[in-house]
Amino acid sequence: MNKLIIFSGFNQRAVIAILRSLVRNHIEDYLIIACGDSDPIFFTEYASKVYYTRKHRELYNPEIYNIFEKIVSENKGYANVVVPSTEGLNRFMIQFRAEIEAIGITIPLAPSDLYRRISDKRTFWEICKENGLSVPQIIEIGYEYKCRYVAKPKTYISPSGERYIPYIIDDPEKNKDFLNRFDLSFFDIQEFVEGESIYLLYYLAKTGVDHAYSQINLVQQPGGKSMIASIPWDTHRQPISEKYVSLIRNLGYSGFIMIELRKNDNGYCMIEANPRMWGPSQLYVDADVPFIEAFLLDYGLIDSIPQRPIRGSAYFWSGGIAEDLMVDSSCVWLERGRELVEANKELIYESDIYNRPDTIGYYNKEKEFWRG
Repeated sequence: MNKLIIFSGFNQRAVIAILRSLVRNHIEDYLIIACGDSDPIFFTEYASKVYYTRKHRELYNPEIYNIFEKIVSENKGYANVVVPSTEGLNRFMIQFRAEIEAIGITIPLAPSDLYRRISDKRTFWEICKENGLSVPQIIEIGYEYKCRYVAKPKTYISPSGERYIPYIIDDPEKNKDFLNRFDLSFFDIQEFVEGESIYLLYYLAKTGVDHAYSQINLVQQPGGKSMIASIPWDTHRQPISEKYVSLIRNLGYSGFIMIELRKNDNGYCMIEANPRMWGPSQLYVDADVPFIEAFLLDYGLIDSIPQRPIRGSAYFWSGGIAEDLMVDSSCVWLERGRELVEANKELIYESDIYNRPDTIGYYNKEKEFWRG
């Protein structure tokens, strides 16, 4: 018998997508680990499944070990599997894998070196370049601002232990501020690649069938942050998808992975890869693409994947913006965004991730936040 452990509080939209999939598959043997008393999970119908509320927001070793020991002690006879929902959690688990697995917890992640080679932006950039896949060009910068660029941290954690995020630099003041704040040796300075924003989505099973899907992103939060609206696309049916599946499989990887591409007149360009769950996961859940079911099958929580036809879907997170989608000046409209939102407006608005019965409490909480 197996039981899932789900850490809440980070990458919350993916967490909700996972929980909805469990409900749909009639799985009740799961434990939610909340991140403090203000965790969004407490404003949802899943609050009753909270097993433990963390006292530390950061992944603090003694507390996490105590949680795992408590789970194993109180759930004898179960194989307890952690859902790989966030980058921080995954990095913690692969760093302390031996200690965690010794407690009796299953970590469904690739070996540490392989995980980092894919997740760290510099190493995956190099892998793709070596295999003939297009990647952004490295450029030189100075205090004289010349063009828009992206500063990407070479690794998830710098040698000093700091966590950096990518920065999109698109004006002289941002350029000056970036140069004054950071050590450039920790970053790759890349050209900003124009074009359609595409996510290639996969669950590569340990055994059996691989599952693929794709989406085109239409609206994004400023600064390259979270996606606000997306719809399904057909890139996973194109030859470029086969190239990435072959590459990832040849590396020896299995599990969840999202590869971000930009498409323009020059073809497809790889932006980054995330070997974990991703924020807009509700899109494939609503479409009945069985990524989560494939994960559940790999780790013994179901015996077979239900056969469901793929449905039309969209992804929308109204809580990521301050006003109405069509008028909010803080939104970043990606290429073809306005055109495709207009063509799919009804479906997009109906797909609001939190404006649903199981999460309406948190939906209202987000609206209160924007109203001040």
